[in-house]
Amino acid sequence: MATVKIKKISVYHPEKSYSNQDLVEGIENGHKLVGAWEAVGKERRYKADEHENTLTLAIKAAQKVLAESGIAGSDVDMIVVSSGTHEYQLPTDAALVHQAIEGKNKCIIYDQNTNCVGMVVAYDQVCRTMISNQKIKYALLIGSETLGHYYRDSDFIYEGVAGDAACAVILERVEDDSVGFMDSEYFTDSSNAMDLKFPAEGLKKAVRDQGDNKVFVKADYGVEVAYPEVKSIISTLLVDHEIKSEDISGYFVSQLSISVIENIAKDLQEDMKKFKYIGNQYGYTGTTSPFIALHHAIEDGDVTTGDHIVMWSVGAGVTSAAVLLKL
Repeated sequence: MATVKIKKISVYHPEKSYSNQDLVEGIENGHKLVGAWEAVGKERRYKADEHENTLTLAIKAAQKVLAESGIAGSDVDMIVVSSGTHEYQLPTDAALVHQAIEGKNKCIIYDQNTNCVGMVVAYDQVCRTMISNQKIKYALLIGSETLGHYYRDSDFIYEGVAGDAACAVILERVEDDSVGFMDSEYFTDSSNAMDLKFPAEGLKKAVRDQGDNKVFVKADYGVEVAYPEVKSIISTLLVDHEIKSEDISGYFVSQLSISVIENIAKDLQEDMKKFKYIGNQYGYTGTTSPFIALHHAIEDGDVTTGDHIVMWSVGAGVTSAAVLLKL
């Protein structure tokens, strides 16, 4: 029976890293911002310069994962780019990644946007497509984000939380159901979907220079409605596949806030050691954050081939998703 396994994960980020103190230099009452960032576990983050954007980071990540995996661009059958800050609407960022890696003509390409949960959702979608389509041997899934560049000056607290990075994954279709993708669960509550908007007044007005091009964040914006459901959707996955919590080697979840991760661990009655946290190094990188955490866990030997893991994140809207897989 066919399934899809992760062959390689690579991370690319801008060269320069900024500390909390770097960002508040010369800002009145900067210590208050530092306190807010420290409260959610943010110490450093990478920032793209004026020559970098979501697309350039995505291309660098794609080239890196191909080089590290020994897969040529012409071997890739499917390219999906996940982001909430795509550089282009036309063409797709995926088309320009395809061009950069010298992809073949018989290749599926598209962009995907489910905001911060996007890469988890895209992983689910791509795996299911690959399982049902034997023509797809290798897929290239990329998440890339440059969130901090789009906030208003008055929302500097969010800009300080955000970091820029891209993550690329080579997925391989294999005839071995003892490893790879297993299942997914979702929770969606769209009752306050307009609390976070970008562009603030919609694309039509933004393009016509009649509207606000920055991010709109409602004063009391939050995605807390999804948190009580995390235990439910993860527990459902484990019960459905007759897996015990002690058989899960790692949870790779949204890196938005360390306190949220601690609460999820508490709700699941799990040891925090199972929750890799890299948000203090990268800031909050949106769509890529669970996969960057997984990359570092693999590199550090925290998880290895054959381990069951869970990935979870939440995006504006509000929608959240969890996936279960065996490395």
